[in-house]
Amino acid sequence: MNTQLIQLLDCEGEALGLYAYSGERYSHEQAASILDREYLRAKEQLKEANGDHYCGPGDVQEYVDEDLSALGIERVYPDEHSSAHF
Repeated sequence: MNTQLIQLLDCEGEALGLYAYSGERYSHEQAASILDREYLRAKEQLKEANGDHYCGPGDVQEYVDEDLSALGIERVYPDEHSSAHF
């Protein structure tokens, strides 16, 4: 499998998560688009449920990670790996 990595950043450049995906299944642009779409969808759902209460990416990450996993995009943690990539 051609595993690729993509890092999700917030609007201030802070890292929200590192994700692995199959380069054979998705291009980098497709994976980025899926990450953006899933985070925006989850934030909108949380906003609908909580009204005007501010909800940031960290508030929805658990739900997004489950949905992304179903699409073949897995969250990875650099401190759990030892390779040249981390």
